[in-house]
Amino acid sequence: MSEKKKLRYVSITRDESIHEEYELALMKIESELGQHHPMFIGNQNVFSTNEFTVQSPIDRNIIIGFFLKSK
Repeated sequence: MSEKKKLRYVSITRDESIHEEYELALMKIESELGQHHPMFIGNQNVFSTNEFTVQSPIDRNIIIGFFLKSK
């Protein structure tokens, strides 16, 4: 088993491979943004039209996802 790299501020500029790994992770996450997430009740996904939106705290134009409000 390979040892995981620890990301530290000082190691970012020394290890160029971190940029490629970051870009790959970013592409994966970007495809998951903006999805509608159900509640999970009684082993079933429960959907509703009563939702709230979660936006990125650093860029309000980026929608993290839509989540259901419970009563």
